[in-house]
Amino acid sequence: MTFTDSYQAAALNFPDLQPSASCHYTKLLKSESSKWTTEEEKTALADCANVLHSAGVASLDELPGTLLPEAKTVNAPPNCGVTSVSGDGRFALCNCGEGHPTAWDTFKTTSRSLVVLSTENSATVLSIALKVKVAVAATLAESGGHEYLLLLQDGITLRVYRLP
Repeated sequence: MTFTDSYQAAALNFPDLQPSASCHYTKLLKSESSKWTTEEEKTALADCANVLHSAGVASLDELPGTLLPEAKTVNAPPNCGVTSVSGDGRFALCNCGEGHPTAWDTFKTTSRSLVVLSTENSATVLSIALKVKVAVAATLAESGGHEYLLLLQDGITLRVYRLP
């Protein structure tokens, strides 16, 4: 049995959010003797080389980008993981979630949120509750001396929050 997933990746310029590099690629999910494997299309790395370079990563699995060393020093709240640090190092973006194991050996997420922390004192600067089943991509960005949180929901709705 084989399934195909299609992906699109882009490096966006800020503040106009126009892509400076973009690519499309597919991944195959195959079942071989009760074991699942994932395989990228053969040209994916070459086709996405500019996007990978912009994100500072070597593979598609590492997107959206690298985590700066400052992220290791941030005291994130319980059930949260640091996903990015602002360019000036003042803010850290945390992806948070709570849930519980189920009787079927799975995990049920009951709440999700994004939290922006001050790296100086780990104080919460911004907290956004998320719907549990809505796909979200978020990152921190800088333009004109100001830091922003960019939040893309369901691949359609882009929200921009200016940080203090």
